[in-house]
Amino acid sequence: MNIAASAAMSYQWYNGSTLLTGQTNTVISWASLVATNAGTYTCVITNSFSSVTSSPAVLTVSALSAQKASYEAAVMAEPSLISYYKFDDRTCHDSKGTNHGTLQGTANFSEPFGFPPGSALDPNGAGWGQIGVVANFDYVSGNGTVEMWVRADWDTNTIGAYYPALLSNWDFYVQPAANYGFSMDPQKAYIASWDTQTRQTNTLPANAGTNWHHLAIVFNSDPSWTLFWDGVNAGTASLSTRIPHPGGTTQLGAPSPVGGIINFPAWTGKLDEVAFYSAALSATDIQNHAQIMLGPVNNPVINVATSGNNIVLSWADPGNWVLESSPTLPASSWTPVQTNNSPATIPISGGKEFFRLRAQ
Repeated sequence: MNIAASAAMSYQWYNGSTLLTGQTNTVISWASLVATNAGTYTCVITNSFSSVTSSPAVLTVSALSAQKASYEAAVMAEPSLISYYKFDDRTCHDSKGTNHGTLQGTANFSEPFGFPPGSALDPNGAGWGQIGVVANFDYVSGNGTVEMWVRADWDTNTIGAYYPALLSNWDFYVQPAANYGFSMDPQKAYIASWDTQTRQTNTLPANAGTNWHHLAIVFNSDPSWTLFWDGVNAGTASLSTRIPHPGGTTQLGAPSPVGGIINFPAWTGKLDEVAFYSAALSATDIQNHAQIMLGPVNNPVINVATSGNNIVLSWADPGNWVLESSPTLPASSWTPVQTNNSPATIPISGGKEFFRLRAQ
């Protein structure tokens, strides 16, 4: 509030007709909002000559949905959480640590994942969230995880040969070298990943469309990274080598700290609930997080048929699965049979054999 007058002024805020004790500044603020803070606010400004009442301002306070509140609580409870970007206050504020970011280019905020209130980061094809240099986000010498919700809004018929960027850590100013970068192909069928040495792809279980999806990228120390899509393992990209580039800046929704480059523009869609962890989350943890908002993952059913002297096992393949067998139940251990897609053809032998599918 800006007021001009020739004498000293005092301020008193009201919610409706209720005087708010202690609220005597030009602005009114709360450490955190609760439902009882909702109301119609006015400020009475007084000097030695007169007083005036400001125009009313209506404050509405909406509670998080139970699902979204549960999801955020699950993320915050992870002991390895480093930083968490909810975007609910329409900033790139870190809700866990102090690695706050800023908007760059045309980035803004729009409707959130799940249910209002809150907001999601909208890079708008030419903007991004700039986090800057955070050493713990490099993931060059150990395990870690990045988790987020994503929505791809572009028209696959008009985007051309461009790969909108989801996330990157790029030592751009020292030398053109990436610790990692992730983007989606124009037809929304796979996630492309790269570092300075290697480019890999992970085929998605189903086309991304324009729906919200849960994405988790687990960095392994062997070196490789494993991608999970809606709680389902979508494959591991093995890297022949891993050359660390300390000092890389982290971008949300852009391939570099200067925005789009060559065929990799900024993300065209929305990003929300972005979390960085210092450890590799387990497949169970990731699936549990995704299921809070999506519901249970549909596990495939094994269909059995015979062909000559073989049995043929087939299943719907929403992700990558390991087919395992055991001669007894309950089984003390399971033996992998094959990890490629359905169907699996197995020679018939004497005795009993039990099979199961395990998500990788």
